[in-house]
Amino acid sequence: MRLSIIAILSGSFFAETCLADPGEGRIFWTDKDDFQLESARLDGSDRVTLLSGLADPRGIAVDSAAGKIYWASHEVNGSIFSADCDGSDVATFIDGLIEPADIALDLENRLIYWVEEASSGVGTIRRASLDGGAAELVLGGLTRPYYLEVDVAAGFVYWTDFNNSVIHRATTEGANSINFITGQTRVRDIAVSDGIIYWCDRNSNQIRSRALDGMGAGTVLFSGGADRVDRPHGLVLDPETQQMFWTDTEIPQVNSAAMDGSGSVTTLVSTSLNGAWGIALSKPVVAPYDSWLAENFTSVQLADPSLEASVWGELADPDQDGRANLLEYAQATNPLEASQDPLALRGEVEDSFFKVIIRMRKGDASVNSGIESSLSLTGDSWETGDFTEMSPRVDDAMNPGFEFVTYRAALGEERRRLRPRPHRWAAAHGARRRARAEDARAGDRDVRGRAVGAR
Repeated sequence: MRLSIIAILSGSFFAETCLADPGEGRIFWTDKDDFQLESARLDGSDRVTLLSGLADPRGIAVDSAAGKIYWASHEVNGSIFSADCDGSDVATFIDGLIEPADIALDLENRLIYWVEEASSGVGTIRRASLDGGAAELVLGGLTRPYYLEVDVAAGFVYWTDFNNSVIHRATTEGANSINFITGQTRVRDIAVSDGIIYWCDRNSNQIRSRALDGMGAGTVLFSGGADRVDRPHGLVLDPETQQMFWTDTEIPQVNSAAMDGSGSVTTLVSTSLNGAWGIALSKPVVAPYDSWLAENFTSVQLADPSLEASVWGELADPDQDGRANLLEYAQATNPLEASQDPLALRGEVEDSFFKVIIRMRKGDASVNSGIESSLSLTGDSWETGDFTEMSPRVDDAMNPGFEFVTYRAALGEERRRLRPRPHRWAAAHGARRRARAEDARAGDRDVRGRAVGAR
């Protein structure tokens, strides 16, 4: 039996962005009474209604790197939805929930957390993988949990209740649940940054903060009519600029101010609002791939669009070794030196299976890998179901930050072509990359490479 393997190196690319321009950030908020989701620049300009006609939208979160927004539909048979940051590609992320009120993302571990208020039953905190999979219970037996925050670095989850004066805390595994801060009136959203916890107290018309290792009811940062704080609800922080943003459901407004309580409050949005509730922030993300481009190509080259196809583009092959830039990035090979690195891609027969072992970059959630096969030795018909990933992944001792991924398929009598297929989901900046993504969707853009044989 003879098995021919032809590696076809491809830089398939899909791009969306949460930002209209790479140099700016945006806020996103839900309006529960106008049933819509809106966005604006951090100064309140360029206000856009992204989605309307939503069912009681509440908590919202943004994955800037993946170009995705998530929000909760606070219904008895509620759901969490996702969409691209321009409001397109709306999908149900998970359904069958009991009044999901707020959500929080753990992007480091690719998890989404949410609270189910269950106003006539027992409330819960649950989580699931952002990449799919069943929900798992973090905490049960709660009384109407309403807002949520996850401190990924410290391993804690914080939450508040619909009608309570307490901020609760437990580990992200659901252990050691305590009443963390007491003595409030009716706490709404909470946020944690750099050892400090911030929160909105709806009924005292205040925004407060306290050191996580401190004591007491915290320091009042902003309060009452003079600070335009009436019924603060949603809260999000921008540690980079030391600014906070919040929604107020009574005035109603979207406001911003300094995180340390200094200076005055700036009203960003004050018209055509009815029930501004959840709020999230998206800031420019320097993707690892973009950093890799800057390390390997000059700024002059990267600024020249005429060199995209031949030098710096994802599908370009400047060293003519049959390996597109995206694959060079994913596998720790040099895009400017033709190489035959035997560890980047190799195949071997084991019993009645054929294994393909590829080296892949770790720590970049925007890049995924896979193996595609084709019965046609000349055509362009590819399948993804033949090869399955085998556990565990093994770290590359010679290249920190990389690992070996093994895929396996049953051997057969037929000859097949194989190709590693890296995919990149990235927050691409600028119209040029968005246009290129549209081109990639329109048709397969393969860079065909050298043959790799096995018997």
